[in-house]
Amino acid sequence: MKRNDITEAHGKSVIELQKQLKDAREALTTLRLDMAQNKIKNTGSLSAKRKEIAVVLTILKKKLTIVLSEDKAMDGEETKADKGGNE
Repeated sequence: MKRNDITEAHGKSVIELQKQLKDAREALTTLRLDMAQNKIKNTGSLSAKRKEIAVVLTILKKKLTIVLSEDKAMDGEETKADKGGNE
């Protein structure tokens, strides 16, 4: 992935990233099969595809962590309000 693609991936939604991840994993499987059958000449494409998968997974995990931390913060605020605490 080029720098431009990585920046673009940060703007995608979680669902779009999951679809991109699925497509990249399928492409990697195809590349591995082609490699085993000596159909592929550029072996660097395997490394590039693995790197793409790693980048997408990293962005997905960051987005999911942010969503989960926001949910926990919202739950914490509700419980303080329910208890009537002025903290």
